[in-house]
Amino acid sequence: MELSELTKRRREHVKSCEKNNDRSHQIIAGLYSDPSRFVYEILQNADDAEASEVQFSLTNDKLEITHNGKKEFDYKDVESITTIGSSTKRDDINAIGKFGAGFKSVFAVTKTPQIHSGEYHFKIRDFIIPEQLPSINNDGQTTIILPFNHSNLSCDDAYQQINKRLGFLESESLLFLRNIKEIKWKTQNNSGHYLANKDSGKAYIISQQNDEEKQQEYLLFNRPIKIEDKDIKLSIAYSLDDETNKIVPLNDTKLFVFFSTNERTGLKFLLHAPYKTTPSRETIPFEDDQNKILTRELADLVSDSILEIKKLGYLDVNFLAMLPIDDEEEHPLYMAVYEKVKTVLSTEALLPTTIANIYTTANQALLPGVKEISRLLSINDTKRLFDREYWLSTDITYDKTRELHDYLIDKIDIEKKEMVDFAKLITDVFIVKKSDEWMIDFYAAIIGINALFREKTSYQSKGVLRKKPIIRLDDDDGIHININPDNERDELQVYFPAEQESGFKTVKRVFIENEISKEFLIKLGLKEPDKISEIKEVGSSS
Repeated sequence: MELSELTKRRREHVKSCEKNNDRSHQIIAGLYSDPSRFVYEILQNADDAEASEVQFSLTNDKLEITHNGKKEFDYKDVESITTIGSSTKRDDINAIGKFGAGFKSVFAVTKTPQIHSGEYHFKIRDFIIPEQLPSINNDGQTTIILPFNHSNLSCDDAYQQINKRLGFLESESLLFLRNIKEIKWKTQNNSGHYLANKDSGKAYIISQQNDEEKQQEYLLFNRPIKIEDKDIKLSIAYSLDDETNKIVPLNDTKLFVFFSTNERTGLKFLLHAPYKTTPSRETIPFEDDQNKILTRELADLVSDSILEIKKLGYLDVNFLAMLPIDDEEEHPLYMAVYEKVKTVLSTEALLPTTIANIYTTANQALLPGVKEISRLLSINDTKRLFDREYWLSTDITYDKTRELHDYLIDKIDIEKKEMVDFAKLITDVFIVKKSDEWMIDFYAAIIGINALFREKTSYQSKGVLRKKPIIRLDDDDGIHININPDNERDELQVYFPAEQESGFKTVKRVFIENEISKEFLIKLGLKEPDKISEIKEVGSSS
């Protein structure tokens, strides 16, 4: 059918709509909350046409767009773009514009958009009537011209809205578009471009406006899946800090269906999948069966990406803290990802330990209440005392990473051990094997925790360590001898070495030669023996 025949049919249809007070085309043209969002619709058409480069040129009275799409307009495209519900992309889940409504968004700024592509040169009037135009020489590219002739929007308002949109384009879309690599734009006063490089697992987006250039780096994970015998691609993008080369959280993220939707996910990274959307493509019916599949697959991709991030050397406490660990979030995609992340963190060796580049599983992990406990106890000590092998990184604390700290305890069932838990388990067999240097470190670790070694009073119980063999006696044969600070009558039974040799139990001299250990022993109550001590010692031995 010739274009003239289509024009005739469309004119008859417009007359019929007017007679029946049918304004559906006008309503669809106003679907978007932001009139300038049509820019994304233009980009989606270009990406579906397999364009790698798109250019926008904004002047006072019009916006001109050109792209190098391999697929030029044919008659079916002309027919599709001038009606609703007959899109040529309906059967392609990968195509962004599947509803035939997207291009109608340009009518928010113009009454007569013009299209020049292949052998077709036409403008659209009354939303659906294509009218032949003289051909132009556009070097085999597709050109779209939007004159600012809208009756309810001035040229200046149209210019300002589009100018703002081009300057703050959501360049992250380039991560998920299949074909477009570069977007160039120029206005009367400004110019810029967005360029994406996605040749490897890392993706780079360069944004330039006038002489200012910024680069953002991402870790990009893609996964091909099949739905209804169609090959589609899911993606996740983590933002990388170019100075620290660490993954950093993104805030207020939206779900991408090639372009951003209005679905705020609550996640700290970007997700993309070709969801079925509402006609405005701003919201998503997650209860749709096909969309449910995409949600499950995206959650699996996030879970699996954590394992890859570990292999790549990016898995650290800060990354764990930006994962979905808040079970009060209600967004369906967030909750699906939350459950998958919880499973993988509970079962895989993904938890960073105090040992560099060593990760452990939840059932072999302990949280140190204070960092000193993890420094004192070796893997063998920890396993013998607590039946666990590793202490988690001391960067995970209630003060610094409270949400992650509580999540690991409450949701992943990791126990937290304080110094008092260790103190209760100290035995003579355990401590006599420790070196003098270890004992000094032990004293340094507990010197500030008075409750562990305080004396008994009328209003508080004695510290647990007063009945533990934490005092090492002076010896000549190299065999370690440890005793409790107090005897059975709750009296101190050990002293500092006196100048003259005595029969008292005295602490090994190395511990009074070290300032920290001596300070601890003084706080414990140790002193040199005197006459009263001698009387007590004689009394206790008689």
